[in-house]
Amino acid sequence: MAQVATVVRLEAAGLRDELKRHAEYRLDYTEPMPLGEWSGTKTDLGLVLLPLSPEEPEPALSFVCLAAKGRKATTRFARAEFTYLSQVDPLPVTQWLNAMPAQFRSHLEEYAIERTGRPIPTGTWTHAREALVALRPGVRDHLAKLEAILDARFELTQREQEVLQEQKDAVGVALSVARINRAPLAAWRKPVENAPFLTGVAPGDTREDVLVIHDATRAPGWVKAGEPYIGVTQFSDAAGNALTVMNVNRHKIEEITGVDLEVYAKPHLFASHGLVGDHSSESWRHAA
Repeated sequence: MAQVATVVRLEAAGLRDELKRHAEYRLDYTEPMPLGEWSGTKTDLGLVLLPLSPEEPEPALSFVCLAAKGRKATTRFARAEFTYLSQVDPLPVTQWLNAMPAQFRSHLEEYAIERTGRPIPTGTWTHAREALVALRPGVRDHLAKLEAILDARFELTQREQEVLQEQKDAVGVALSVARINRAPLAAWRKPVENAPFLTGVAPGDTREDVLVIHDATRAPGWVKAGEPYIGVTQFSDAAGNALTVMNVNRHKIEEITGVDLEVYAKPHLFASHGLVGDHSSESWRHAA
């Protein structure tokens, strides 16, 4: 689905350090904007322009994010909400324009320089995006993440989006209070089915113990029949054959042999029962 990209131009050069801090700590940022300066959709790809420096007022693309017009702050101002902020090596707008096909430059110039808070026409954004990625290759992956998030949100109702955002905020606050890195929140992906926000957050590095427990309770082609003891799982198949898997991770047997799982089956299924040392799902290929 084509994405809507909206340019948000901020004038205070001092905001660069503030937005950089929010990007580094995966924090959301809110900026009051006059009500008449936002005509984008509910949530768009946000292209944040800032002056290059206090001495150089030329606007430069400095951050990409998701940008949304929030609730009214006063009768004249609304809150512009920036989430999933990512810093871009400042790209002067003139340089960006010069990298685009001539017939689209005036369109981008109108929306990036003369206006703010307005969606860029779809055709213009296609060429503007190509030029941006060519000039700043590092922004490609983050744009792709933002687009994936937007694709997921298009399928949600307004209320579902609000609930999802509230859950994200709650998780983010909890991580900050606990001084836990918020970086995994930036890798959020839409779950396969309608589910809470946390189900779309990648778990990060998986420890060996978790992998062993995972493999000890699954056997491709078999049905789980029970767990008679802690660490022991029994399986059966359609023919009535039985399979028992014992989790011996961190036990004496692992210290001696190095294996994590011990597998027992009927003699006619295996020449002899054996020890499965690999604690990934590949172990079942060796046991079959």
